[in-house]
Amino acid sequence: MAATLQAPLEALVAHFFSAFADLLDREFAAGGVAPEGQGAALERALDVASSRLEGDLETRLWHACQNLMMRDSFVRQSGGLAAQTEVAALLGTPGEQGLRVVEALEHEQRVFSLQVGGERGYPRFQFDPSGCPSEALHLVLTSLATDYGGWALASWWTASNAFLEGTTPIEVWRRDQARVVRAAAQEQAMFADLPERA
Repeated sequence: MAATLQAPLEALVAHFFSAFADLLDREFAAGGVAPEGQGAALERALDVASSRLEGDLETRLWHACQNLMMRDSFVRQSGGLAAQTEVAALLGTPGEQGLRVVEALEHEQRVFSLQVGGERGYPRFQFDPSGCPSEALHLVLTSLATDYGGWALASWWTASNAFLEGTTPIEVWRRDQARVVRAAAQEQAMFADLPERA
């Protein structure tokens, strides 16, 4: 690719990601991230943008879009993302005190959040109908804490898992949380013998 095209194409990629982040910001402002419809829009944006690119930048865009599609898939499969204030209200402690409670739960690895457009989004699947996180989730999060966080953790939930016979943890979670706890512990044990990363 000619060096003279590099800057305009990088600007196109930045615009693409900015537009997607704006979409998520608007969804948060409306009370959460709607799981429907984002995948199709993302596919269209990828088709248009990649038709204008070539070479290494096209490869980077493809990988970035795959990452965005994984994120979209996770949001849909997890029931959407709740804003921090919504989680505080679910827990029965709204306001500033509620926000502190949510932050404490996250610090204690009882819930996890994802950064979306500068805001924290809490996957809805981690809360039971009464709004409480399950103890099983805490066991999964503590098992995976060394190797996963943020969107990498979200990817773990939606990736095929050998310890679950190729099923994704989020699918199994709905019917058998104990199996997911065991799978996370098995994965943690498998990685425990690896040398420390730099």
